[in-house]
Amino acid sequence: MKPFYAVKSNPDPHLLHHLYDAGLGFDCASKRELLSIEELCRPHEPSSDRILYANPCKSEHDILAAEDMGSPPTVVDSIEELSKVEKYAGGVYIRIAVDDCGSAMPFSSKFGYDAKNILHIGETARSLDIAIHGISFHVGSGCLNGSAYKHAIFSAYNCIRTLSDNIPYTLPQTIDIGGGFLAYAPDFRNKALHIRETMIRVNKRELAERREAIRFVAEPGRFFSSNSFDFFVQVIGKKASAHGWSYTIDDSIYGQFSSILFDQATPVWFRVRGDDEAPRDTSKGVIFGRTCDSVDVIVRADSMEELEVGDWLWFPYMGAYTRATATEFNGFPRPEVFVDDEVADLSHVRFLEAMPRGLEYMAPVTAKSFWT
Repeated sequence: MKPFYAVKSNPDPHLLHHLYDAGLGFDCASKRELLSIEELCRPHEPSSDRILYANPCKSEHDILAAEDMGSPPTVVDSIEELSKVEKYAGGVYIRIAVDDCGSAMPFSSKFGYDAKNILHIGETARSLDIAIHGISFHVGSGCLNGSAYKHAIFSAYNCIRTLSDNIPYTLPQTIDIGGGFLAYAPDFRNKALHIRETMIRVNKRELAERREAIRFVAEPGRFFSSNSFDFFVQVIGKKASAHGWSYTIDDSIYGQFSSILFDQATPVWFRVRGDDEAPRDTSKGVIFGRTCDSVDVIVRADSMEELEVGDWLWFPYMGAYTRATATEFNGFPRPEVFVDDEVADLSHVRFLEAMPRGLEYMAPVTAKSFWT
């Protein structure tokens, strides 16, 4: 199983360089993401060997950019998109819609060709002389059901067999199982068991009929990026209010905490204490972001450790869909990124040793639910 890191989850150059050196491929969706990987490639190494151009709907400008980089395999999910890549030399994966109703963020409402009609799009690709490398899907973000992958893999495999058995010279041999993997061991083990079992069953069928084994690839994003960044913010304001103590920190829902809006994240946090400092009393409180906007409500808690101006709060696991979706709304810049080049896994080596057992979970609230 070859992973192609979904660059969109965190395009930080330090992280990309680390993953590149580890041998990963990259799932790119735009010219800028393509160029960020091209910059990493060593001399004489084709960048197209490391890239899956997985955006199912591309502008002509972005198609031309991919051609300039050696035409890495791309993804389509419609007859119309096939016509746009007719002269594209890299070939395609056909993305199919799968059952993702159990996911926090389903994708098939926007992406994916109807698997029942796979022969039609396959015949169209053949008439345009476009090579079909395989079938791809995505079960959606926040999927907690490992069996969703099993059903989707079988659906993709049936598409491969339909195409291979009915269209001459069409031999798709790869299934791209997409992303949706959490950096949480029990969840990953559950999904991996379903995926591995299904892969074995599929390839037993192939080998029994003397065909080549199906190759599998994936597009994990948050699985690699979630734990790669720790975020530290400072309390810059405190006042009494009807909601208990109101605190303001030096970031916002428009900045690194955009993961709450875009990714339904529930970050954990605690106050950075001195070596011998005891926990403080708890009380009702609310944490606001620093922008001049009442929507900028980060968390409300009925019981949280009392804070003071100047306190530092540590939010671990803040690598996925944080900096990637952050803006500089209200003129507040994105925070600096600090990297310790001597420690490959900074969070586990240095900070997690000091992490208390009881972390407080952010309970995100919308502005409407907060103020009503």
